[in-house]
Amino acid sequence: DYQAKANFYQNFTLFLPKWTDDMAGMYAHEALKNMKYLFNSKNKIIEILNPADELSKINDSIAIIRYSESYDNPNINIIEVIDSQNHRRFIYQIAIIAGENMNEARNFLEFITNDEILKIFTKHGFQDI
Repeated sequence: DYQAKANFYQNFTLFLPKWTDDMAGMYAHEALKNMKYLFNSKNKIIEILNPADELSKINDSIAIIRYSESYDNPNINIIEVIDSQNHRRFIYQIAIIAGENMNEARNFLEFITNDEILKIFTKHGFQDI
C-alpha cells in the first residue's frame, strides 16, 4: 500500500500553502515529513499563497489544502484526507474582549456555539475539542 501510494504521488506537482504565510503551510510540511510517500526526489513541490487556485491551471497537480476549502468544490477531487495523527491539530480560538459591543460579542458567541451552528461546522470538517 505504501509503495503504491508513493508510485501514484510521484507523478504529480504538489502545491502547498506557503508555510511563512499560512498556518496550513506549517501543518502541510509537518504532514509531508510524517507521510513520506507523499514526497520523494521525483516530486516537484511548489509553495504558493493559494494552492487550490493552481489545481485547475496545471495538469497532473495535487495540493494540500484545508478540507473546508475543498469538500464541496466541484472543481476539486479529494484523493486523500490526511490523518490528524500526521500533523498537529488546527485550533481556532474565540475570545471575547470587554468593550462597547460586549452584548453583541456575547450574542455572537451564543450563536456560534448553538447545536444547529455546530452541526454546520461539523459538516464543513470542523470538530469540537
